[in-house]
Amino acid sequence: MPRTVTAAGSQRAAQPGAIIEAGPELNGRVIARPAGTRGCARLAHDQAVDATHRRERLPRLIAHSEPARGLLQRHRLTGPIIDDCPRCGWQGYFHDYLATIDGDWSAAVCDNCYADLHPDIMVTVKFFSARSGGRSEPFAVVRERTRSDHRFPDIGQQLI
Repeated sequence: MPRTVTAAGSQRAAQPGAIIEAGPELNGRVIARPAGTRGCARLAHDQAVDATHRRERLPRLIAHSEPARGLLQRHRLTGPIIDDCPRCGWQGYFHDYLATIDGDWSAAVCDNCYADLHPDIMVTVKFFSARSGGRSEPFAVVRERTRSDHRFPDIGQQLI
């Protein structure tokens, strides 16, 4: 049964103190997803329809599945798809892989979340600020992730 926790913020840009649903822990990390507003039947219905759609659609797009590592299993896609990651909130292309937790296709996560949850992959995140000449405040922050299972870091993501 999911429990409710208070978040200090997330990559989905939740406000401090936002309510999120936290499911079971995997390798000491809480699997979380933003929760709907209490009493909002329409949002709950939309989320249920989305979950059903993902359960039906995603398994058909898998070319190969790697052996499960505990509850975590990575799947190679037949081709790129556009989807969103319920764990981190990232929306866009899933080029090669997605992962399931405890076989739940409705909560399939992106490859970055797979690396975050995998016990044998070390993820390092660096933040860089970009400033204009003569200004003390940054106009952008760039995040770069390196993973122990990849030879090079990602190209970075502008956060602000």
